[in-house]
Formats: sequence, structure tokens, C-alpha cells
Amino acid sequence: MKTVYIHIGTHKTGTTTIQHVLRQNELSLKHEGFQVLPVPESLKNIRYKKDRINPNESSTIKNELAITESKSIISWEGFSGDYKDGYENSLNIASNLKSIFSGYNVYIVVYIRNQLDFIKSIYLQEIHEGHCFTLDEFLEEYEIIEKFDWKILLDNYSKIFGSEQLIVRNYDGANIVKDFGLVVESNVIQNVKLTKSKNIGYKKQALSFSREVNAFLDPVEKKMLRGILQSSSFSSFPSASVFDEKSANTICEYYADKNVLLNEKHGVFIDNKISGLLDTNSTDRLNDLTIVLTKMLLIFRINQLKTAKHQQLQIDELNEKVSMLQEYVSEVEKKQKITIVSKIKSFLKIPDFR
Repeated sequence: MKTVYIHIGTHKTGTTTIQHVLRQNELSLKHEGFQVLPVPESLKNIRYKKDRINPNESSTIKNELAITESKSIISWEGFSGDYKDGYENSLNIASNLKSIFSGYNVYIVVYIRNQLDFIKSIYLQEIHEGHCFTLDEFLEEYEIIEKFDWKILLDNYSKIFGSEQLIVRNYDGANIVKDFGLVVESNVIQNVKLTKSKNIGYKKQALSFSREVNAFLDPVEKKMLRGILQSSSFSSFPSASVFDEKSANTICEYYADKNVLLNEKHGVFIDNKISGLLDTNSTDRLNDLTIVLTKMLLIFRINQLKTAKHQQLQIDELNEKVSMLQEYVSEVEKKQKITIVSKIKSFLKIPDFR
């Protein structure tokens, strides 16, 4: 029977890194006997599906996956569900995955991290994406504090696939790829050498700055600002701390007993440590002048890029017209036309990139 490893996340546990490694080493993994499976849109649709897929849908997805090797790996954090609703659809997702991968020996691979770290990470992600709410506003808007009892997610998958098919790991950012390689028994993945990312997570000042400025920026400006604030230029700044002591203690107390039950049932220990996560020295709010100047600088840079791109399009269009003239006029007319066009180009100071 063919074996399929279904890596379901969760979010913010190195899933993007693992997926990148799988794509970059697909050929080497094939030589090792592994097939890296795609995640087609038809499969992604089960993330929010509340009922069971029918046999025809299941068969269509199987055909798209086209499993041929004795061992396969498929990775997508969406198989856990949506973190904003606390993965409430995970039981339906698991049921549909069971139907799609019937006839295979399936292992469910899931990484989890302590709830304080997880909530901090998804909050920073929301700021990266352009939101501007404070942590308290974020916790209140999504009612987030009580949504990450990992035992519920694991129980749902265990109920469908069996506890013996569930591989649960603590997230360790520094060694996530090597650990995943150990789980699926791949020497290729275990020996991958990762290059250090040029981008860094938001530092303390970057978080405060982005949160204040985002409300005044359009999507293009937000993306550009994010790239600047995540560049290595900010690497020397202290890491972002988002929790006040009250919020951190509330989260720790809520999950204390639940994490004990998690350990008893699934053998994974979660320790919510407050150290290093408290925001004990909040920076002052930005003044209006700083916000206006930031927006002006971003607009200036974006316009620079737009202008350069627009100029290139004009040059390409003009050069294309010259080529067309050369094809359809006589030798004498061609010479005259090129002379005229050259004079126009010279007058407008437009370079010829052909």
C-alpha cells in the first residue's frame, strides 16, 4: 500500500519553509522514492466545506494528484482550517481528506506551538498584511484567546484517521526542516542547507511604526513599507513584544489545564512562557507629521517606478512601430521614415533599446 504524508500545518510553524524545501528538492526527493504532491484548487475548496464531498469530486481530485510513487508528501496549512475561527472546520476537512486518500496508508503530520507565541505570530502577520489594530483590538475582534485548544484539532484528526496515524510535533523554528525530514524518513530533507532570509520579522519599532501608518496607506504602499521594515537594515533593533502582563497571564491561565490534557492524550507538552513576550516599554505614538512624510516618500518612490515602467512601454511601442514601417515601405521610403522617426526620438530624448 502506498504511503501519503499529509502535512496540515498548523499556521506559523514553518509551513512556508517546508513547502519551499519540497519544491526546491522535488527531483532529489523523486530519486529517493518520494512524490511531492500539488494542492490543486479543487482540494483547497474542502477548507470551508461543511459537508462531505461526493464520490465524483473525490475521484476528480485523486486524478489531479496523480499519485504514482510508493511514498508521497503533500503540505498545506489550510488542511487545519482557518485560524481566525479556531480551526472549527477541521473535523469536516479530515473527513474529506479521508475520502480523497482512501486506499492509502495516510499519516497526518502536524506541528503546534505554545499559544502565546502563536497568537503573537498571527497578530504580527495581520499587521504585515496592513491592519492597524492594537493587540487588544485584535483579541477582541476575532475573540482569539479561547480558540487554540490544540487538543480539539488533534482529537478531530485522530477520530477520522486513528491516533496511530497522527504524528504531532512541537514547533522548533531553528530545526523545523530537519525534524520534518526525520518524520517522513527522508535523508534529502534532513540534509537541506537553508540560506538565511534577507527579510526579518518585525522589530519593536517597526511594529509600532507600521501599526500607526497602515491606516493611511493603500495596498501598494503597505507592501512597499513592509519590505522596508523587514529588511536587514532593522536587524539591530530589539524584537517586537506585544503582550501586556494582564493579557499574557489571561492566556496562560486559560490554557494551563487544557495543555495538561493535551499532553496526556497526545503526548506533546506545551509550555506558555511569558519571558520575552511582554511589552514593558511602549513607544510613543507617531505624530501626524511623521505619518504624512512617510506616505509622501512611499508615493514618490512608487511614482518613480511607475514612470520608469511607463517610459519603457512607450519606448517599446515606438520601436515596434518603426519595425512595422521597415517591413512595408520601399528602400527609399524606409530611409526617409527612419530619418524622421530618429529626429523625433532625438527631440524627445527617447533612447532606442532594440
